[in-house]
Order: sequence, then C-alpha cells, then structure tokens
Amino acid sequence: MIRVATLVLQPEFARERPAALSGCTAKPCPAAGFTLVELAVVLAVITILLAMVLKSSSVSDSAKANDIIAIAGDLSEAARQYRDKFKYLPGDDPSASVNLGPPIVPAQQGDGNGLIDFNVANIMEPQLAALHLFQAGMIRATPDAANNPLGTYLLKSHYGNVWLMAFAVAANGGGAGASPCGTAVQGGAAAPKALNMIVFANVPSSVAQQIDARFDDGNPASGSIRASAAYNTAPGTPAVACFGMPL
Repeated sequence: MIRVATLVLQPEFARERPAALSGCTAKPCPAAGFTLVELAVVLAVITILLAMVLKSSSVSDSAKANDIIAIAGDLSEAARQYRDKFKYLPGDDPSASVNLGPPIVPAQQGDGNGLIDFNVANIMEPQLAALHLFQAGMIRATPDAANNPLGTYLLKSHYGNVWLMAFAVAANGGGAGASPCGTAVQGGAAAPKALNMIVFANVPSSVAQQIDARFDDGNPASGSIRASAAYNTAPGTPAVACFGMPL
C-alpha cells in the first residue's frame, strides 16, 4: 500500500502565506494599492462622466441659442409684415396714428427715414417699435410701466429686454441717442450691411458665441452680428450685456 503524506497548514503559516506569495517579507505588510487594471477602470468611468457633463452643457447652450434665434426670426418676420403692410418699419412709421388708430398719437410716430432711431420729437423709435407691432396685432408684448404715458411696450427674451433699433443707436453707449440696452455693441466704426438690428440684453457669453459662430464670423466686433464684449465661456463669466443680430 502506498501512503500519501498529507500536509496540514498550521494557522500561523496559513496567515503568513499570502504575504509570502505577494513578495512581502516585512511585518506588518503595507496595505495593497490599486492595480493597473483598477486604475484604468476608474479613469474610464471619470472620462465618461466628464463627457456626459460637457455634452449636457453643450445641449443646454444649443437650446438657449435656438430660443434667441427663434425670437430674432419671429421679430424679423413681424417687421417684414409690418413694412409690407404699412410701407415703413415699426417704430419708424410716420403715419402710425393713421395706420394703427387710437391709442396711437402723432407723438408716437417715427420719421420714416428707414432707421429705427429717433422721430421728429426726439423720442427714441426703438421704444415705439414694440408698440407699433403690438397695436398692429403682430406680436405679444409686455406693458412698460415706466413709459405708460407713451403707451410703449417691452419685448422680452428669457434673459432680459429685446429692442429693434438702428445699428448707429446700438453702437452708441452713452450720451444723446444712447442705446436703450445701456452698453454699445462693438465695431461702431464699421457698420454692418443691415442698418437695423435686434438687440438682446444679458445673453450668456457661450450662447452668444455659438450664434455668432453659426451665422456670422464669430467675432463680436465685426460682421452682421455684434456684441458689447468679447466672448468668454469660462465658468462664472458675466453675460454679454448687449447682443445684436440683423433685423
């Protein structure tokens, strides 16, 4: 009969064996670290999460940009319809009191020079443009409590007020004839082809940059789209105070 020897591990040896197999001879052994495979898995998960966050931010900016584009398109179409019907742009209509009737009065008419700037009474036509469009039944607008004596209305986006105005007004940041937006758009020395603009207040810089890059040259100081400051997409960056698109 052949006897097979049986090896029985003692508790002390059983506890020490894993350390010996791992190459550790010191007592106590240091804690085991991550393996390369584990580190690779962790980095892959972090990369995926970052990609999801960035994609979500990009989708959000695209949706916001589309909102601004839609508003600009609606106002451009309303202004075109107004001009087709009454031969003048809203705000610049010198016969608005006749064309639209009460409550429009002669002081709320434009001068018919093709620019949404000032009328003969030196009243800013950008403040009358929304009124003319509203009374013509072409838009919905918010009553402007500060100008109720003039019966004016405000146009609004998700970020703030919106105006129709001549580029010369949009590029004037102070003094007589200053932009109602409060800050001049850049590139005043070189006017765009479109002499009238739709100006939005407080548009996020990343949204403004996306629109400019998609439809123009991406430069806030040139082309048909202008902004009051350089685009900065860093977190916490203030919104672009005034952002103009062609009417």
